[in-house]
Amino acid sequence: MKKLLIALVIIAAVVFGGLKFNANKVEEKYNEALNLIKANGMEVKNSVFESGLLKSHANYDVVLSKGYIDEIISLGEDYKPSEDLTIKIDMNISHGFDSLLGKFELAGDAEFLNDPYKNFIKEIFDTTRPIKFHADGASGGDKKFVFELVGVQKEQDGNKLNLAKSFLNFDINGEKKITGVSLANDFIDFTSKEDIAIKIKNIDYDVKYETPIEPKMISKALVNSNYKFELGGIDVISGAELLQIGKITSDSKLTVLSDTLTQDDTSTIEKIKYGKYEFKDFLIKTKFSNLDKGAFEDVINAKGEPEAQLTAIMQALDKLIKRAPKLTFENLNFKNAAGKSYISNFEISIDPDGIDSQNLLENIPTAINFSGKIELDTTPGAFIFGSGEEKDGVDAMLVNGGLFIENGGKYVTIFKYNKRTQDLIFNENLSLKSIFQ
Repeated sequence: MKKLLIALVIIAAVVFGGLKFNANKVEEKYNEALNLIKANGMEVKNSVFESGLLKSHANYDVVLSKGYIDEIISLGEDYKPSEDLTIKIDMNISHGFDSLLGKFELAGDAEFLNDPYKNFIKEIFDTTRPIKFHADGASGGDKKFVFELVGVQKEQDGNKLNLAKSFLNFDINGEKKITGVSLANDFIDFTSKEDIAIKIKNIDYDVKYETPIEPKMISKALVNSNYKFELGGIDVISGAELLQIGKITSDSKLTVLSDTLTQDDTSTIEKIKYGKYEFKDFLIKTKFSNLDKGAFEDVINAKGEPEAQLTAIMQALDKLIKRAPKLTFENLNFKNAAGKSYISNFEISIDPDGIDSQNLLENIPTAINFSGKIELDTTPGAFIFGSGEEKDGVDAMLVNGGLFIENGGKYVTIFKYNKRTQDLIFNENLSLKSIFQ
């Protein structure tokens, strides 16, 4: 028994010695984190670290200069920040027995210390500490940071806003680079004094970076990425009228080459209903290709007065067009309430040859390539209205007029844009302009 007690004492000494060592390592990592903040262009003041055996406490002030804020947000001269922003970070760091395995956990909040930001934040959130955060992971490995933004319940001038808590998650690798970001919010409810109500539920957004990015580049980086978006639904109510949009999902992949971008997207919409009209089971597959990478970088980095930013945007548009971008809808399909199908595909591209950069927007109609096909299970009028005079009127114009042709029980139209006449030609012989003459 005596030997056992001696062994237990030795083990305890080793464990608690290890905890003390890890407490010291936590302070070392804390100072490394402050240095990283400084390296990203911010100032750190009033740092206090109180070390404990199982838990440590720390707080410090982060100062974001007016110039730094303007560089990140780039809202133009009219919206430049008038003051530096100071935020106090307060946290507790747990480094108990798990720390022997290199793990850690921390939790804290962020407080806005100075006006005009302090008053602005308090007016919206009823607190100067609207952000809580939690992090865990391995001290030298992958980490997960979760930021919680408090909810909002406000009523002003007859307008009401009810916003659920929002959660922003960051996945960080051992090199302190971001590998993924996600955003979640359960609901947003807004009611105006004009009796218009908007209800949005279950917002989820997630992006994974195939090439991890520096934190300061999160709003600017163009790297290979995979995006997922999901929205539970939207209701818009105006008096007795109701617009309902069902669940929306989207899966996207951004591919970045040396000088071009390509984005592939597959989206679904459960339903869209307004009054007696309802359409459902939307499937939308798109591909953006030949997008000029430099054009997007120019827009992202545009600064200065609105006129200067507009000039940068127009120059970026010129770059974009000269790259001959293309948008392909592989599928744009949906059904009506009766289950009848609308199936379509089309392609839009721009031929940059002969476009004068000095008259860019005026020249676009003569440079567009646009073609596609629409196929319906029933007549256009029946697809939209079911029956009645409205159905008969639409069919008289679109079917009897030759825009849609019956083919094996389907109603089909094939169309192509004529750049020379700037007209849309259906079924190789019917001009859109002639229909409305």
